[in-house]
Amino acid sequence: MLALPLLEANSATGRVSSPKRIVATGVFYGFVPENFHPKDTGQNYHSPLLLKPLDPFRQNYTVFSGLDHNLSGGHNATKFFLSGIPTNQSKGYTEANISMDQKAADFVGGKTIYSSLTLDAD
Repeated sequence: MLALPLLEANSATGRVSSPKRIVATGVFYGFVPENFHPKDTGQNYHSPLLLKPLDPFRQNYTVFSGLDHNLSGGHNATKFFLSGIPTNQSKGYTEANISMDQKAADFVGGKTIYSSLTLDAD
């Protein structure tokens, strides 16, 4: 049991900042790219239809495009969207061509409960 006057002494001594996190999303199986990818570059781009709901958070995210390395293969190509290289071609790459999300997970390490959480919704 703690006496009430001691509660303040047991409080945190400073503001604890949350570790940075990354969310990578892909839109597969057909979509209209103009509705997702901004036409402009830089911070003052005009938000396309699918990004408009995220406008209040624009300073907290980045939209990347053109990272497909011209990889094709239909539905089978979707599993390579964070690395750009099919698994059967990855042997010659450093770290066996680790994907961008797993490289970020290595960086975060033990700062979060789970360094990586992969979800899929087909």
